[in-house]
Amino acid sequence: MIKVKKIRNIIVGGTLATMLGASGLTAVFASNSKTDFTVSTYGYYGEDYDYTAFAEKSTTKSIALVVDSGSGSMDYQAMGANNSSGEGCSDCSGGYTYRIDGDGVASVSNFVVEWGYDYAGLRANCVGDDLTEQTGYFRAY
Repeated sequence: MIKVKKIRNIIVGGTLATMLGASGLTAVFASNSKTDFTVSTYGYYGEDYDYTAFAEKSTTKSIALVVDSGSGSMDYQAMGANNSSGEGCSDCSGGYTYRIDGDGVASVSNFVVEWGYDYAGLRANCVGDDLTEQTGYFRAY
């Protein structure tokens, strides 16, 4: 009888540990998922901009920005919002901007979580007087 009880406890404990571990992994991967974007501007320097999509953000880590391809340069800055649409978003860059010319990567400092927002996105600012378009993704963490 004691052996049966011990085996049952091992099985129940193992099942519980597996369930908790799997739910923890799901949460980690969900917050690290990449958000694809295409941004384009056509205007005078500093007068035109575009926004990426917004993604849930739960840590104070930098936003990982990867621009795969593009024409021209854009300045990126972090934005925060309390909804996934980015409606009513606010500048959470702390004054930091990151220029990407054509393609490149940046670790974007931000204050999204610290300033009370749940979603992060990026604002791409025009830095030329021609049509500029860039495609890539970011991870909000």
